[in-house]
Parts: sequence; C-alpha cells; structure tokens
Amino acid sequence: MKISSRMNFGVETLARLAARNADRPWTVQSLARSIDCSMSFTEGLMAELRKAGLVEAEQGPGSGFYLNRAADRITMAELFRVFAAPHSFDGQLVTPLHQPQSEVDELHGADLLWEALRLHAGA
Repeated sequence: MKISSRMNFGVETLARLAARNADRPWTVQSLARSIDCSMSFTEGLMAELRKAGLVEAEQGPGSGFYLNRAADRITMAELFRVFAAPHSFDGQLVTPLHQPQSEVDELHGADLLWEALRLHAGA
C-alpha cells in the first residue's frame, strides 16, 4: 500500500495541532515551517482539513488553526476520506498495532501509524 505525501503531511500537521493547546493556534506559516512544506501546499492541506471538519480557524489577533475536537476522537477513516483513501480500506476499521516496546521505541512520529497500516494492508 502506498501512502501519498499529501496524506503523510496531513497526519504530520494534525499531530502538531494535537501537541499544542487549543489556546495557542498554529499559523499556516508556522505549520508550513514545521512540516517543511511551502505555504501554498500547507494552506491547501488546511483547507481540506477544515472542509472535513477536523480543524477550525481562528480569525483576528492570534489567529491560526486548531483541532475541532480532541485528537483521540479523530479516526484514520476520516483522514483517508480527506486524502483519497485507497479502495482497499473502504469500510474497514484500522486496528491498533501491537508490537514489542523495543520496536515501538524505534518508530517516530507518524512512522508508527504507517507501520500499523502497512501491516494491516498485508494481512
């Protein structure tokens, strides 16, 4: 299974939003710098995530983006719908990955997620 770069950057962006308190929204400029993408690409990601109801934008002083709900309430199915899910995952639930802690410690950021999806797709 191939994961698009758009999906990868979408997940990385949501992870950064989840790591910050809602009282301090991220600007597009900060997010773009954080995920090492252009402003226009990041603006496109945020527009898709906002349209899907996963993020909200705060206007005015201190403006920026924040998650629309708690991170643990956002599902992979929603992300696949936003970023063109592969047909093989339509209607399927992605189950948590159970690996020894030593293997989990070697995975960073979204790598754990991608490894879980890779293993699920191979099942």
